[in-house]
Amino acid sequence: TVPIVVKDVPVGFILMGNVSSYTKLTEGDAELLSVLSSQIGTAIENSQLYTELFNSHQDLERRVKERTAELARLNEELQRLNKVKSDFVSAVSHELRTPLTSIKGYASILMTGKLGQVPPAQKERLEKIDKHSNNLTRLVNNLLDIARIESGRVQMDIKETSIKEMLDSVVDLISPQVKEKNISLKINTKTKSDKIKADSSQLERVFINLLGNAVKFTPEKGKITISCQDKKEHMEFSVEDTGMGIPKG
Repeated sequence: TVPIVVKDVPVGFILMGNVSSYTKLTEGDAELLSVLSSQIGTAIENSQLYTELFNSHQDLERRVKERTAELARLNEELQRLNKVKSDFVSAVSHELRTPLTSIKGYASILMTGKLGQVPPAQKERLEKIDKHSNNLTRLVNNLLDIARIESGRVQMDIKETSIKEMLDSVVDLISPQVKEKNISLKINTKTKSDKIKADSSQLERVFINLLGNAVKFTPEKGKITISCQDKKEHMEFSVEDTGMGIPKG
């Protein structure tokens, strides 16, 4: 009797005998039986490894199919949400553009004096309303760029832009909120040139967002500083305020 062993664990045995009492098993027969049991054990082990590998492969294929189906579902949901967002931005832009057009139209009529003479102080305010209406109209139009940027269809209008004119325009736009909170707003530029190549509309929108947040979180009588300085082949802009800041994680 010779055991069949797989990974040091007996899984069976080989029993060899002879029906004839005249024939006895030799030492060579015992060695042959030992080799046979070893080969059978190896075959069983290989069969088990193949079964495990096959099952793992089947499980992996199942998981890949499930993951692929889940990704396809999420992609469809993302496309649906993107469409909802684009539709929302388009609707909001339309709803905002209409009253802005009316405001600008009435301000322009009043400035012409067709409805009566306008005192200088009021005319100056009307000019600011007209200017701010143009800025807000541009911002509303820029809302539509969100969808274009994400789809890769946005076109940047890169041209030479005056830093001073751009910053003055932004500051003038937010000046009512700055005055309301009695905030000190300072522009600090340390550049060799006042000109940069950029999309002025997009750059203004960035600064309007930054300064809007700065004004929002800066307490009354606080300070906001806009800085610009040369950095080798580019310019570095920064906005600092005396607000609470972002807590450290």
